Amino acid sequence: MMRRGLLVPLTVLLVPLGVPHANADVDRSATRFSDFAADLEVAAGMPQARYRGRLVFTGSNGSEQGLAGASVRVGSEIARTDTQGWFAGLVPNLRAGEFKAMYAGAAEHSASASAPVPIMPGPLKTRVSVNVPRGPFEVGQRVTVSGRLEYEDPRNGWRNLPGGALDVGFYKFRSNSHVDPVKVTTGVDGAYRLDYRIPASGNFNIMFREWWATWERAYEQSDSEDAGDLTAFRDVKIKLRKDRRVEAKGRLVRPRKSGSTYSVANGIVWLESATDFYAASVRTDKNGYFLFRSHSPVRAAFRVAYYGGNSSSNASRIDTDLRAYSASTFLDAREPTRFVSFNAGPEPVRKGRALTLTGLLQYSDRGRWLTADHRRAEIWFRPRGSKKWVRAAQIRADNSGVFRKVVTARRDGYWRIVFRGDLTFRPVYSAIDYVDVR
Repeated sequence: MMRRGLLVPLTVLLVPLGVPHANADVDRSATRFSDFAADLEVAAGMPQARYRGRLVFTGSNGSEQGLAGASVRVGSEIARTDTQGWFAGLVPNLRAGEFKAMYAGAAEHSASASAPVPIMPGPLKTRVSVNVPRGPFEVGQRVTVSGRLEYEDPRNGWRNLPGGALDVGFYKFRSNSHVDPVKVTTGVDGAYRLDYRIPASGNFNIMFREWWATWERAYEQSDSEDAGDLTAFRDVKIKLRKDRRVEAKGRLVRPRKSGSTYSVANGIVWLESATDFYAASVRTDKNGYFLFRSHSPVRAAFRVAYYGGNSSSNASRIDTDLRAYSASTFLDAREPTRFVSFNAGPEPVRKGRALTLTGLLQYSDRGRWLTADHRRAEIWFRPRGSKKWVRAAQIRADNSGVFRKVVTARRDGYWRIVFRGDLTFRPVYSAIDYVDVR
C-alpha cells in the first residue's frame, strides 16, 4: 500500500518544471541587431532579398559582443550566426510587406528584432518595350520582335528584370481578332527576342502579368503595320512657299519585291501636321503624282499619308487597308512678325522719374504688313555693365497693335520688348534702346 507521505516531495519537484523563474528576464542579457541591411535582386522572374547583419548582446562587463550560434529568422528563412555574431543569407520569392530580422531569444539572452527594412513596400512597377522593324510587311514575312523588361527598384531606379514570362500577342485589325500569344522569357539582362511570321495586318502587343503581390502589370504595343504589297511614296518634297502656303508634291506607287512598280492612280493622299491635327487631301493623277498648295498658319512637322481609298480600275487592285507615310519635314508656317518704332524715353531721364516704353507689333500677310492687336509681350531690361537680362513687366497690345508701358527709371541700362509667338505669329525681338539715367 502506497504511503501518502511520499507524494509531498514529488509535488514539490514538479512545480519548478512548469513555472518559470520570477527573475528569468532579469538574468538574461539584452540583444540587438547591428548593421542589418538587405538588397533587392531578381532571379527566375521573382524578387529576392540578399541580407546581412550582426546579432550582439551586452556582456557582464557592459560591452557588446557578437552572439555566436544563434538562429535568426529573416522572412521565411533561418540563418545561424558565426563566432562573431555575423549572419547572411537569401530570401527567395519576396512578397510586399515588412522585411526584418528576428531572434526568439534563449535561456541566457533576450529576444529582439531589427527595424523593418523598406526594401519592397508594395508590388514593384514594371515596364516593357517592343521593337519591330518598320513595315509594311507581307503575310508570312519573318520579322524579329525584341525588347526589354525592367522593374523599378525603390532605391536604385529602373533595373533589368531577368526570367520574366512575357506574352507576345498579335492583333489583326482587319478582322478585329487576336492571335494566341507566344510565351517568351527574358534573359539575364531583361531582354527578349522572338522570330515571328506576320499573320495579317496589325500590331504586336507585349504583356507581363505576374502575381499581383510581387509585380505590377506591364503592357506595350507596336505601331500598326500593313501586310501585303508595299505602298510607298517616291520623291516627296515638302516646303514653305513665299506666299506662306505649304507645298507638297511627290508620287504614290506600289513597288513589287521583284523590283517592278506601278502607280496608284486616283488615290487619296493626305497632308498632315503633327501638332494641331491639320489635314487636307488631294487625289493622285493617272501616274500616281500629286501636288498640294495649302495655307496652314502653324509651326509643325508635316508629312503626306495614304490610308487607302480610290476609285480607278488600276487602284482598285490595291487593298484599301494598306497605308503609307512619307518622312516628316518641319516647317514654321506662322506669319512673320516685327517690332517697329520701339522707343524708351525720355532720354536722358532723371532717377526716379517716369520712363515710357512704346512699340508697334506687325505681321506679314502675304507681303502686306498689318498690325497685330491684343498680343501679349514682355519687357526686358539689362543694367549697364551686366550680361543678364531681367524681365521687368508683361504688357498687352491695344487694338492698334501698340504696346505702351510706364516704368520708373532707376539705373542706366538697355530695354527691349519680346514677343514669344503663338499658333499664328512667329516670335520676334525688338531693337535694343539704351537709356541714360542721371
